[in-house]
Amino acid sequence: MPLLNQEEASRLFSVLNSGRERSLDSVTEAFSRAFAPTDAVKALTCVVLLLKEHTVLQLPERLAAHFLLWQAGRDLPLTAHPFGPALVETACDSVLPIVERAFILQLLSGTALDQVAQQSPLTYLQKFASQPVPQLPTPQVVQQQFSSTTAQRTSTSGRKPAGQSQQNGSQVSLDTALGAGAHKALQLPLLRPAPPVLKPFADEVQWVHPAIPLELLWDDSLSSSGEASQTSILQGLLQQALTGPLLPAQQLQVLEQLQANPKRVFSCGLTPQRLPDLVELNPAIAIETLLRLMHSSQVSEYLGVLVNMNLSLHSMEVVNRLTTAVDLPTEFVHLYISNCIQSCESAKVRTHTRLVLPLILCS
Repeated sequence: MPLLNQEEASRLFSVLNSGRERSLDSVTEAFSRAFAPTDAVKALTCVVLLLKEHTVLQLPERLAAHFLLWQAGRDLPLTAHPFGPALVETACDSVLPIVERAFILQLLSGTALDQVAQQSPLTYLQKFASQPVPQLPTPQVVQQQFSSTTAQRTSTSGRKPAGQSQQNGSQVSLDTALGAGAHKALQLPLLRPAPPVLKPFADEVQWVHPAIPLELLWDDSLSSSGEASQTSILQGLLQQALTGPLLPAQQLQVLEQLQANPKRVFSCGLTPQRLPDLVELNPAIAIETLLRLMHSSQVSEYLGVLVNMNLSLHSMEVVNRLTTAVDLPTEFVHLYISNCIQSCESAKVRTHTRLVLPLILCS
């Protein structure tokens, strides 16, 4: 759960942004007006998190944020300051600009704090740039100097204690806004390392190691070469079916090839012009082939060739099986019946075919 909601975060950034050209005392007053004592604790904690990211706040805003943190416990010893460790850690960060580290060290040492509080962050930066660059102490010296400091800031700064305002009433500290004893709630949480994971005993957990076969199995049906070989076999069988009747084993092999992959019918080499040969020589193969072509756009060409074939027992058998298996177009059925009637009336049709035709049509 976030420390601040969207409205509170907007107020915090507004205070920091507006403090670029305002005095640091004015920034403190604006912060006190923006946050109630109970919300100020969360807001200052968020300020610490913002300062850890060097790119979130600009340099004037960072100076104002450091001043707010220092104000939270300015009348307390540094060892009891809720944000003292954070300020000391920032002062030891050699990556930060010298002016920012010098500003924090001035707050911690209590040097000319009355003058600093009356300046704006931009004014402080301009005066610092006009002076020679100071030689800052090393991080080790800073740690040794401020880790054992117990004197209060008021003994060196000369600023009035918390709860007492100046005559003009402009000085309002965060201690007054937070109430007596509220600085104890500002203590940063003590970070503890995560507990180590205990090593389990041998009799604690029973492990199951299933036997997993590690040998590789190749699936020919998934490879392009395997599909090409199967299509080549089907093409060879279809070529034999166009020249003569196939053996029962060969017919079964063709049916298995078509059932395994119905799309092979489009690459088996059967054209509408060769359909009559397949119907007369291998009607069972012709039936299975036409059934797999029924839902394609080329089926009309095959049906046109079938309806114009010479009338024979095999062609009638193919048409009869198709009508019982799928719904053929009505115009095809009518045209085929008309052609059958005309063929029966013709003298070219044998008597046996004339007798069988009515039985097939009626069935």
